[in-house]
Amino acid sequence: MCPRKPNEVPSCLGCFRLRSQGTPCPLAGQNKTGEDAHSWGQAVPRKVLLLQGTAVLLPPVLGFAAGFTLTDLLFPLSGEALRAAAGAALMFLFAFGVYLFRRRSPSESS
Repeated sequence: MCPRKPNEVPSCLGCFRLRSQGTPCPLAGQNKTGEDAHSWGQAVPRKVLLLQGTAVLLPPVLGFAAGFTLTDLLFPLSGEALRAAAGAALMFLFAFGVYLFRRRSPSESS
């Protein structure tokens, strides 16, 4: 019987399957905090996964929208290609900002 609650996802689905079959995990390692990367008892609530996914994906999408809109407002005669390029530039800038933020302050689950 699975010890997890219905609203939790195992931290590593592949290793969880191997563990349930009695096979040891072939991917032994440690994360940034020095703990085992595959702790069998650890389960991540779905709300946490949704929050982390939103925190990673939302800023680049907002960056693209901001770049596209601001280029249209600041340069009304600009073409759609320039607006898309500005949106893409801000999208990559925001994605890089998220990367730097996550690298400087790792969460407990990463």
